[in-house]
Amino acid sequence: MLSLRAELGAEIRSAKGELIQQIPFEECHSFVKQFAQILYGMLGQIGLYIKDTAGASNATTAGNMVMKANTPAPWTTWGMVIGNGVAAVTMLDYKLASLLTTNISYGAMGFAIENPEAATWRAVLSRGFLNNTGAVVDVKEVGLYIRDGASKNVCIDRTLYTVAFNNSETLTLTYRISITL
Repeated sequence: MLSLRAELGAEIRSAKGELIQQIPFEECHSFVKQFAQILYGMLGQIGLYIKDTAGASNATTAGNMVMKANTPAPWTTWGMVIGNGVAAVTMLDYKLASLLTTNISYGAMGFAIENPEAATWRAVLSRGFLNNTGAVVDVKEVGLYIRDGASKNVCIDRTLYTVAFNNSETLTLTYRISITL
C-alpha cells in the first residue's frame, strides 16, 4: 500500500552547539489546499489560481508550477517558518496564524534524500532558528512556504507543533516527507 507521510522533529542546541534536547518525529496531518493545487498543476502542466501567503489569489501559469523551498538565510518569507498561532489547522489555511520573526535569525534551508529501508524514500528539509529575543520563544506552529516560478510565496503545510527554546539557543526543525510502498 502506497503511503505519503510528513513528519516533523526538532533539536535544540546551546550557543556553543551542545545538544540540549532532541524531540522525536511526530506525524504532521496538515498539508493544505495549495499543496494539492501545486502538485496538480506540476503534474498536469496546468495553470490555476492559487492563494499566496499575503492572501492574494494569483493566476499561476503551467510553467510556474514549481515548489522551491531553498531559501537562503535570513529570509523569513519562504522555506520553513515558525509561529505562535494556536488556531486549528484547516484546509483553507494559506499562512501561519502568527509568524515569528522579530529577533529570530532564520538560517538557510538544508536538504537531503534518504532511503532508510527498501520500500521507503524520503525528502528531508531542515532549518535552524536562532533565538536573539532575550527571552524564551514559544513556537506553536510550523509552516512550509514554497516559492512558485512566479516568485509568489505559497503555504503548503501548516502544522501545530509546540516547542520552546531559550535566548541564544538554536532550534533546528526537520520535515521528513516519505513515500512507502
